[in-house]
Amino acid sequence: MSHPLLLTLALFFVLAVLATAQLVPVLDFTNPPVNLTDLDPADMTTSDTNNYPFEVSNPTTTPFIVFQGTDDYSNPSTPQSLLDVLPRDKSLSTFLDVLMRDSDIVKIISNPALDPPLTLFSPTNAAMKHFLNEEGGRAILRNEQKLKEFLQYHIAPAGKMSIKQLKERSDFDTMLAGKKVTVKFHLLTRVLVLNGYCNVNQTEKVEAANGIAHKIDAVLKPRE
Repeated sequence: MSHPLLLTLALFFVLAVLATAQLVPVLDFTNPPVNLTDLDPADMTTSDTNNYPFEVSNPTTTPFIVFQGTDDYSNPSTPQSLLDVLPRDKSLSTFLDVLMRDSDIVKIISNPALDPPLTLFSPTNAAMKHFLNEEGGRAILRNEQKLKEFLQYHIAPAGKMSIKQLKERSDFDTMLAGKKVTVKFHLLTRVLVLNGYCNVNQTEKVEAANGIAHKIDAVLKPRE
């Protein structure tokens, strides 16, 4: 075989090898695959999120994620009831547990469109503990009718009463028929007292579309 023919065959072989090499993808194993669960939204920029089904509210300060096409429940747009907001105050959890045992009361405080709204006087956990352990409260709350009357006496049904409005009153009607609660604001000590012994917290309240709840340091009991 002549030398020119050998050179021609060798040239075709080299060209064939080069063409094949261009068709084979070059794989880079220097960077391991990323697990999506390892992604920290706080480290992602706005441009990063364009390729994912979520947005980062503030990628430099918070990992809070807002999913596209869903509601942002951090800022509810619908009116909330007292039953929605009361669980957020852990100091009222015992009273809330008792309240949940009466379906009629639950129906009232869970209605955000209640008109007129109401004022709820909520004993703190410390007040409820004293009532249950020292004042015979357990026996009272075991009785269905007495439980209802107990709760009704802690509700003023005729609108939201602010601290300012309470200070201007001498008493108010409750949901318990014929039973009032007396009110006394002591100018010297600046203490707001119900029924002569129960202090109202004047700085902390729970407010919703259908009412307002004031914290009190004792359980209210109807006067004989």
